[in-house]
Amino acid sequence: MATLRKRNGKWHVEIRRKGHRNVYQTFVQKSDARSFINKVENEMQQQKYKDISEAANTTFKVALHRYIREKLNKIYENFREKKQKPALLHLLTEEEEHIKDTYNSLLKNHLNTDYNEEQYSKFRTHWRAICTQMVFGGFAKKSMEEYFEMKDYLEEELNKKDPKIIELVNGFYSKAYAAGGLDTPRILNSHCFNNKLSEEAIDELNLGLAIMHKVIIERLK
Repeated sequence: MATLRKRNGKWHVEIRRKGHRNVYQTFVQKSDARSFINKVENEMQQQKYKDISEAANTTFKVALHRYIREKLNKIYENFREKKQKPALLHLLTEEEEHIKDTYNSLLKNHLNTDYNEEQYSKFRTHWRAICTQMVFGGFAKKSMEEYFEMKDYLEEELNKKDPKIIELVNGFYSKAYAAGGLDTPRILNSHCFNNKLSEEAIDELNLGLAIMHKVIIERLK
């Protein structure tokens, strides 16, 4: 059961459901609160809900190291088992926990704002586009034959699932990558946060993305 109350100018959500921890969240806009309730209740009903309360207290550095440890290493194991195509497609279209960790850590540590479903959805798509470009770059450094094979495969499959990912890669992130990648967080900041991230946050993102890129290249060797 969901409860929605307005206190001190903000909308406070409480969701209780048997078998799940109670969920609490605060929003400025009532529409965002209702969207959050609908999303969480649907995910709980389908047994797909993952509690992100821990993620909200996770720093970007912790989120990054968790992503590398739990996700990229799993991808590496799939590479060794010759399952790299489905593993990469899952990473770029379905894996979401590390994206939530990153988004919530940016809100808590750098923006001090409430969770916004529309903003998170946009951030998720941009983050997947960034990861897609890193994968393309990793294969390009490995061999051009594998690069073209994987690029054709991923472009075709991603366009079936979420065409916006490839649109962002071609429109923004491939150019940023070719120029060294330093503009990548600024593009993300402009499109997802209205340029409200500080230079400290930009530097932190640049460092984190550089580490991710290095690990992806190492895993593809």
